[in-house]
Formats: sequence, C-alpha cells, structure tokens
Amino acid sequence: MIDHRVMSYVYLARFLWLLGFPAQAMRAAEAVVREAHAADHTLSVCYALAVAACPVALLTGNLNAMERYVRMLLAWSARSADISLKRFLAWAHSYQGALTIGQGDSVGGIRLVRAGFDEYREGRFSIFRSSHSN
Repeated sequence: MIDHRVMSYVYLARFLWLLGFPAQAMRAAEAVVREAHAADHTLSVCYALAVAACPVALLTGNLNAMERYVRMLLAWSARSADISLKRFLAWAHSYQGALTIGQGDSVGGIRLVRAGFDEYREGRFSIFRSSHSN
C-alpha cells in the first residue's frame, strides 16, 4: 500500500502546478520523493516519481530534474518482480521517451513512449484496457 502522506504530497505537487505555481510544485515534488525515499518503501517511491516528480518536471520544462527522476523511476521500479511495480516501469519508459523528445530526438522519443504504452497495455493495467481485452 502507498503511504498516505506520500499520496497527499503527490497531489499537492500536481495541484500547485495546475494552480499556476510551477516552482512550488517542483519543490513539493522534490520533497515527496525525498520523503518516500527516506521511508525506503518501493511502491511509495515509484508512486511519488511517476505521479508527481516526473510529470511536474516535464510540465515545468526542467529536463535535468526529469532525467534524474526517470533514472530513479527506472531503478526503483525494476527492483522487484512484483506486478504492482511493472506499471511504474512502463511509465518510466514512457517518461524516458518524453525526455528524449525534449532533448531533441522526436523519432526516438516517440518510439520509447509507444513502447511504454505497449508495456502498460500488455501488463493489462486498467488505464489502457479496452473492452476488447481478455
């Protein structure tokens, strides 16, 4: 289960960005990653990275932070064979694609984003399941 405090901070970071406070959103994303990491709870770290740190870094155009967070998400989500972490690995690959696009390689980036989406769909995680899925 994801730590509820981490979950709250994740949404604070996203809401701050939506309200037009990108610097505060980035600070909140950084703080939630530190907190989840300090607890050494893999699922919470992956959640903080995938739902707050990576998207906020991407939306604020902070490619250096995005690169750091994508590397962290790749590492943390690959730590275990636990199926609940596989969705985060797929997200990490898609974020890696978005980062690659941001760094100027659109063709390579789009390939990575699509590969991440395919991984997610193949894992049968609910967000990409169609009514035709088994």
